[in-house]
Order: sequence, then C-alpha cells, then structure tokens
Amino acid sequence: MGNDAFSLLLHRVRRCIGAEGAQVNAVWIWSTLHGLAMLDAEQITSGPLAGHLTSGQVIRHMLKSMMRK
Repeated sequence: MGNDAFSLLLHRVRRCIGAEGAQVNAVWIWSTLHGLAMLDAEQITSGPLAGHLTSGQVIRHMLKSMMRK
C-alpha cells in the first residue's frame, strides 16, 4: 500500500517538475507529510499551528519551491 501511494506521489511530482530531481523531492514531500501526521497524532501541532496548516498547503508550498529552481 505504501509503495502504491509513493508511486502516485512520484508520478505527480514528475508531472510538475520533470524527471530530474523528482524522486528526491517526492521523498521530501512524503517525509514532511509523515512528520506532520506524527506531530498531529501526538497533538504537538495544537496551539499556534492548529487550524492554520493543512497537508495540501504544505504540498503546494513544496511544489512551488521545487518549481522555482
């Protein structure tokens, strides 16, 4: 299941930025989102971050950052 999800993410990243650097950037996105999910599960993101940050916002920010290079 994880491999299928990563393959889908990798495909989307390639569509956005091309093949060069796609794998490392897909791992960057995957690991960042995993970290956010873990922080949320541990309720560490409550307080100042609560309600202000979504996974979609993080992905869009990362893709914009990658596309600027």
